[in-house]
Amino acid sequence: MDLGSDTSCAADGIVPLPHRIPEEALPDSLPPEIKEALRRHSIPDAFLYKPATETERAEYWIVEIKFCRDTDREGKLEQAREQHRELYNALGAARTGAKLHYMSLLIGVGGSIYNGTASQLVKLGVNGQDLKATLKAIHLKSTEMLHWIYTSKLKKERSKDKKAPWKHKRK
Repeated sequence: MDLGSDTSCAADGIVPLPHRIPEEALPDSLPPEIKEALRRHSIPDAFLYKPATETERAEYWIVEIKFCRDTDREGKLEQAREQHRELYNALGAARTGAKLHYMSLLIGVGGSIYNGTASQLVKLGVNGQDLKATLKAIHLKSTEMLHWIYTSKLKKERSKDKKAPWKHKRK
């Protein structure tokens, strides 16, 4: 499937964004090995940086979003934990005084919103009405996606049936 390809995006009037984090978007204070890890090896869904102040240490957030089965999320959770371990460790070694956070946001393909999702979004700064709206949007988008997948599957099956009329029983 090429849903996110440049060709599909252009056909839908969507400007494709870079797949990798551009180096100029990263803070100048990041060591070169961290920038390299971010650009080549580890592509988190979100990488947030809050610079240090006089009273607060610098903070880094690595966020990975995964879709999983509604009833079985453990496999995807483990995969998400391992996916950016190298980046997390390199960042910790280079920035010993900084606070590091790694967050795996799991969403059920059938629209399930897990108990910890709301508290994770609050940690990212989403709260109040924005939190409710975000959770609702996540649920609706995932159920839309499930509907789209199901209808696409049905269309594909029907087109196969039309191409092979000898498979139908004659009356």
